[in-house]
Amino acid sequence: MKANLKRRVSYVLKDGDTLESVCKKFDACVSTIKLFNMITDAKAGDIIFFPENNSSVYVVKPTDTFKGVAEKLKISESELYKLTNTTRLFIGQRIEY
Repeated sequence: MKANLKRRVSYVLKDGDTLESVCKKFDACVSTIKLFNMITDAKAGDIIFFPENNSSVYVVKPTDTFKGVAEKLKISESELYKLTNTTRLFIGQRIEY
């Protein structure tokens, strides 16, 4: 079974937007969205992602490899690269799928 790579909603912050105001629109917790996007703050023009309710998050462990994580998530390594936008994994990285 392939993971759906579109299980998230994106929002481009506009002038006057704050994380708090946007999270309120999406009925989301600010601290969760900061963690999900791996950010501490955001400004106009930034793209913020909100997980859909039916998505899952995998947290990278010290011994994980791209191949191993892809197998655990039942996706190809190519799909994992698309999900992470990087060629390296780091401990504690959260992968939404």
